[in-house]
Formats: sequence, C-alpha cells, structure tokens
Amino acid sequence: MNEATKIRKLPTGVPGLDIITHGGIPEGRSVLVTGRSGTGKTILALQIAANLSRHGVKTILLAVEESPQDLILTGDGLGMDLTGAIKEGSLRVSDASRPMEGPMVVSGEYDISGLIHRVRAIVKQTGARAVVLDSATALFSPRPPQELLRSLFFQLIHSFRSMELTSVVVAEASEDYGQLTTLGVEDYVCDMVIIQRNVVDGERRRRSLEVNKYRRSAHHKGEFPCTITSRGLTIFPLDARERPEDSEVRRYSSGLHGLDSMIGGGLVRDSIVIVRGPTGSGKTMLAGLYARAGAQRG
Repeated sequence: MNEATKIRKLPTGVPGLDIITHGGIPEGRSVLVTGRSGTGKTILALQIAANLSRHGVKTILLAVEESPQDLILTGDGLGMDLTGAIKEGSLRVSDASRPMEGPMVVSGEYDISGLIHRVRAIVKQTGARAVVLDSATALFSPRPPQELLRSLFFQLIHSFRSMELTSVVVAEASEDYGQLTTLGVEDYVCDMVIIQRNVVDGERRRRSLEVNKYRRSAHHKGEFPCTITSRGLTIFPLDARERPEDSEVRRYSSGLHGLDSMIGGGLVRDSIVIVRGPTGSGKTMLAGLYARAGAQRG
C-alpha cells in the first residue's frame, strides 16, 4: 500500500488491539463492535472512549442501551476514570436512552435527525473528534423496515464522517458465528468490524476478539484470545508479535534429553508450545522440567 492510500490511525490504548490492527482504528472512519450479550462490547467501547479522551481526542459517548450513570459506573469500576475525563472536558456523555415504562406507540416514519443535530451541536461546543454509540441495536428499536433501516444507518454513519468524527458503534449479535448483527446492516456500512465472542469450549468459556474487516488497511487475521479483568479488556496477540527476521534460530532445552533430540535440539526461542494429554500423562512434570532447565541456564 503506497503512501497516498495509507489511512491515518488512532491508537486505542487497549492492550493487544493496536498490535492486531497495525496501529489502531481508522481516524475519521467508522468502527463496528459486535458480539452476543456478555462478550465485553460495552467494556471495549468504554476503554476506547476513555483512552482517546485521555490522549487529546475529545470524545462523545452516546448512551442508548444503558443510562449514562450506569456506563460511568462501569468505566470507573474498571479504572477508566470516566468521571475525571468528564470533569476535564475531554469526554461528553449524552443521554440518548428512552424510558421503557408503559406501552410504546410508533407513529410516522423513523427519524434520527434529532440525534444527528445533537451530536453536531456537541461537536461545535467541544471540538470533539470521536463518538462512541452504545448501541445501534437499541437505537433502532422498535426495528424499522429493512430498506429504511439500512438507509438510516448509512445516514447516521455518513453524518459522523461529514463531521470528521471517528465513530465506534456497538451492535448486538444473536449468534457467535453467522450473521454479524441482529439488524444485519451495520457491517456492510462500517469501515472496520470487530467481533467479540465468549463461547463454550468443553467445560470452559473462551473469550476471543477478531478483526473481521478493515478497509484500506492490513491487519492480523483470525481470533485472538482475550480476557476481562479489573482493568478492562486485554487481548493476547500471540501470533502477531514482531520477531527479528534475520536473527538465528535459538533453541532451549526442554529438560528432557530424549525430547530435545526428537525436536532438533530443544524448543525454539519465542515459540509457543502446547503440551496436551490426558490426566496422568505427565504434562505438569514436563512443564516443571522445562522450568528447572531454564533456571539452570540462569
């Protein structure tokens, strides 16, 4: 990709994500974060909002699914200090949620011009350069007809882009593998698509993150393991680590001379080795021997 076609990127500050994306999310473009309930979409969106605002990119957080108070509590509880960013003026939270008490009556055509005008006004007031919307699924509920839905979502994303905003849009999915969102339109319109999963693997749950699409940019393909801790989301880009190309291959003893002979002299430095076997096969013993060999090397 030549210099003329390269896109500018904003580092997200999310551990591991900027490695997978080769530098961050596309500046002035749209990013979709999708996944089933419980995959960590809101946490990722809040982390991006907090980190952008902390590093000089004034950000708007549009709360549709949850109340602003709940989102702030979630972020502050994970050490993001959204409250501090709001006080400093680098983050503006706007309440776009709707009360659900009583019956809902739908009359006339669906219109999002009010939300767009609100965002435009905040941009003029604050000089914001990014917007995070949580979520598109809640925004378009009750769901308008499919042909109108796609037009409305395109209108929303186009308006963000016309304001030179980097937009991060959260959406709900009904399955881990298959249609990417329940609405079925967002991934076609957005420039970048991030899929989060939390699937049952045997008797355990396995969290992962995948960059499914990134227009005009290379990125690392496939699912990468991730975890949610008291500090938010962390991705482990195990296969995406940079390695020196011209360095010689170095091997370290596994702790078993016979195994070292079988694999050409030991385990390759910087490689990832999986030891698998049934209960009682000696997995822990092998790991202990390798640890002892490493300690003996100093």
